[in-house]
Amino acid sequence: MITIKEIEIFQMFNGDIDHFTRVGSRKDKREITDKDWYLLNSLLQDIEIVEKGLSSDDFKKRLEIQLKENFDNEETLTAFKKTKLI
Repeated sequence: MITIKEIEIFQMFNGDIDHFTRVGSRKDKREITDKDWYLLNSLLQDIEIVEKGLSSDDFKKRLEIQLKENFDNEETLTAFKKTKLI
């Protein structure tokens, strides 16, 4: 389950796992796995596809299911949806 702390770390490093790997603290590295990092990147891309109207209804439904299954609560999901990477 993705937590608010993982979202904060992901946003702090602007989604850049290479930067995180090089300069992230040990504490932060214990908070988020590579697997979760890549999941967040993938979900952000999927959200962008939906927001730009480039997806099917089936894609949208599957994305909503994925989002509900992978976040610990609605607050975390809302925070994630506000993520904008440069």
